[in-house]
Amino acid sequence: MHQKQKKYLLIFIILILSLPIFDYSSPSLFQFIVKNITNAFYVTLFIFSISVYYARNKKAYFALAITCIAGYATILVFDHNGQVVYGLLGAALMQVIIWPFYYFTTYKYHSYDLRALSIIGVGFHGLSIISYLISKGFYEQYGLYFDLYYFISLTYVLYIANWNRLVQRLQKELVEVREIKEKREVELEHQLQIARQVQARTLPKGNEIKDVNIALRYEPLWQVGGDFCSIILPGTTFFEKQLRESRELSHCGLLVGDVIGKGPAAALIMSDIIASTQMMGYGRIKPSETLQKLNERLYVKEGTNLPYLATACYLAIDIDLKEFTVASAGHEPPLMYRVETGELEIIKTHGVMLGVDIDVGEYEEKKIKYKKGDKLILYTDGLVDMMPSSISMKNLIKQFGNLSANEMMSSLSPYLPNKENVTEHYDDYLIIILEFEGE
Repeated sequence: MHQKQKKYLLIFIILILSLPIFDYSSPSLFQFIVKNITNAFYVTLFIFSISVYYARNKKAYFALAITCIAGYATILVFDHNGQVVYGLLGAALMQVIIWPFYYFTTYKYHSYDLRALSIIGVGFHGLSIISYLISKGFYEQYGLYFDLYYFISLTYVLYIANWNRLVQRLQKELVEVREIKEKREVELEHQLQIARQVQARTLPKGNEIKDVNIALRYEPLWQVGGDFCSIILPGTTFFEKQLRESRELSHCGLLVGDVIGKGPAAALIMSDIIASTQMMGYGRIKPSETLQKLNERLYVKEGTNLPYLATACYLAIDIDLKEFTVASAGHEPPLMYRVETGELEIIKTHGVMLGVDIDVGEYEEKKIKYKKGDKLILYTDGLVDMMPSSISMKNLIKQFGNLSANEMMSSLSPYLPNKENVTEHYDDYLIIILEFEGE
């Protein structure tokens, strides 16, 4: 043992032996002052001894002790990276000094740094302590802070703590977190692209229905969204499947709707609605019954605490009779353009949004006749909400109504909202044009 170490050990032993001299049961002002000074000296000597030990093993830069005179003590020893390599948590200061092996518990830290001081524990104000020490420039000299409540001492080992290295380590951690975040964003983007492709497959194509041309535009806010449109075709028997492939079906259904919400969650609900509709007899049941069953499914499945709501409009098209039956569940009313007269009809039916309540009564149906060249336009509320007040969608439909479905959609496109011309409250929207053909 070196001469200096022997000297400190001797002082430490003398101080311990002198403890019984003071009676702290009813301390006077003098005794209180002596007690505080003694406590401060004990802690300083104690952490200095710890620091010397770690310094000899080149494991630490400095040690920090934070104690409450009548409370608990916290001593932290930091390595060159600013990580806590040794920690002591104990009882009241005097008890800690007298019975160290009984009251002290040793902890090994691997990833905590100075930020741990912000949650130093009950009775300690870590943020205030750190603020005080930094304001005093404690990393440049031996620091000592002492009042009636706290005693803080800082002992250096080897050389001044390299705060730049600590900052570099924290910056490195930040870079790693950012890299992980960017990687996850790329993976999420890839998954959303796949979901977009899957969702696109559910949208009608131009010639899926006999004697009906279809033009559609879908603009989701995200890669995927909650607006949906799907053709419900029969296909339960071999004969029906053959007719389906040859486009000779005389009956089919068309479902258009909007899930309340945006993004992947809305897209999942949309998929469930479409799948449920296809399971309900493939367009064989009445539109009002279809919406009623969808409402029951959404309401019962999700419950009343967190309901998933959606609007929907369902058409049952009879190609042979040149008519369709329509029912709506809180959806925007379809627009019917009559090519012979140039008039535009608003087809309104009454019905409550899907998922609101289990007992909503019957959904109103209307049966509409059509002729060759007539066009039916269905859309979601996002289109209405984002259209400029100076533009009338009805007037545009009348203006381009004599064009084919695809030509009409192309002519409408410059007037339709997009992410470039709508800066606020952008929403998903869908618009579909059905052009009826046949003799």
